[in-house]
Amino acid sequence: MTTFTANTPEAMETRAKEYFFKNFMQLPLMFPKWMSRRPSTKRFEDRIRAAGFGSFAEKAEGGPLAFDDPVEGQRRRSTHTVFGLGYRATWEAIEDDQWNILDQMPGDLGDAARDHQERIAWAVENDGFAGATFLGLDGLSLYNTAHPSIRPGVAAQSNTLTPALALGVAGLEAAMNAARVTLSEEGRQINVMLRKLLYHPNLQHTAYTLLNTEFRPGSADNDRSTVVSTRSGIVPVEDQGVPYLTSQSAWSVHSTGRKEAILWYDRAQLFFERGRDSITMDQLHWGAYRAHPAIAEWRGHLGSNFA
Repeated sequence: MTTFTANTPEAMETRAKEYFFKNFMQLPLMFPKWMSRRPSTKRFEDRIRAAGFGSFAEKAEGGPLAFDDPVEGQRRRSTHTVFGLGYRATWEAIEDDQWNILDQMPGDLGDAARDHQERIAWAVENDGFAGATFLGLDGLSLYNTAHPSIRPGVAAQSNTLTPALALGVAGLEAAMNAARVTLSEEGRQINVMLRKLLYHPNLQHTAYTLLNTEFRPGSADNDRSTVVSTRSGIVPVEDQGVPYLTSQSAWSVHSTGRKEAILWYDRAQLFFERGRDSITMDQLHWGAYRAHPAIAEWRGHLGSNFA
């Protein structure tokens, strides 16, 4: 498609008026505060989980020592996708633009790109309970009640609150308890420390009260808060909430460890170019990037699909 003078006729006139365009600043990128961003040099990325040894076994005098082998899980591959957008405008339209509207279009491409990256990245969280698009290394949704281990004898584990609880003292306490008893692939106790709270803007005031009140919120007594940041270490991913989340009542808590990360692979970071059609003299502007998000490990992520 090409932008002609007829597409923006008001921009070609100088009579008294106000042209409203790009009146607000765009939000800063939020997803890098939640995902581990990694470079990639291949067409795809493979993720494979492995489990180490089982537990020590008693050895009888004169008897053989127990030996064990590591266990490797299935490979999960995800392929990079190219995303892009461009526009072209006639030389005449650019020359006749009295309000510099077309000169601002390259900047709007940048805003469109950032907004698109946010929506692609946060789709992982929005799909977290359904697993319709993004699956972990165990073939299940990010938040699930039956994550299996590849190590024989290790029971399935849950990282979603059942029943789901609202964002509140009881919900955060349950999440902290569940994180503390999470087992590794080998069935060993591991140190999962929940540190980032993720929620929709509708929950921002609730979150502020929970994380900044030293005494138990909503209580008339002097019981100490068990979830305040000074004790739990939990802080928001974004103070005022993440507007890209589709559910206004579901919430989740995440660790900050790299092994527990949700990943964003950058194959080609966002870039912009421009050119001119030598025949029509139209100006062309475009931008593109190549990337994909993926689930690396469910441990360290705990959600409540409260509705």
